[in-house]
Amino acid sequence: MNLKEKIRLGALFIMMFSLLFCGSTQEVKEPEKEPEPQAATKDVSGEVAEMNKKLKQLSVLGFGYKGSNIGSDNYGEWVKKSVPVFKDLLQKLPPGYILQITGHTDAKGPEEPQGKKEGNIALSEKRARYIYDALKKYGIDDPAIKYKGAGSAELKNKNAPNAAENRRVTFMIVPDL
Repeated sequence: MNLKEKIRLGALFIMMFSLLFCGSTQEVKEPEKEPEPQAATKDVSGEVAEMNKKLKQLSVLGFGYKGSNIGSDNYGEWVKKSVPVFKDLLQKLPPGYILQITGHTDAKGPEEPQGKKEGNIALSEKRARYIYDALKKYGIDDPAIKYKGAGSAELKNKNAPNAAENRRVTFMIVPDL
């Protein structure tokens, strides 16, 4: 047997040994898993609509012209009826939703600051913040509560744009964008 034949025989022996004791020389791939079906998104629109119906009844009225707080009589009454409702609603808040507190003004004055006038947007935000702080004071401190000022953009009484009923704070459950 010449050297070439000995090398071929050795290589053949090594290959047979590898196959016999080590398994295949090719990589075995795991079969690809099919993606798991995703759970259907729960429709919470009816639930949110019911929550918003309750919240509409909790609107805060009684802000004076250019005022960012309400009288103590109105405040005490509002706290008594609203705090339990807010606690309950926040426990039932669907994932991906927040409680939006929105301050409003009447149509008197500019929306944006002009000279010494702070503007309706800033005033309405102060009103919303006042109520936000009141809720925190009574143990309702949740990251799902946000506040903003709308100025006079959403008048309650469009026929009387300067009426006191437009100076208010409203609440709504909305998607967290």
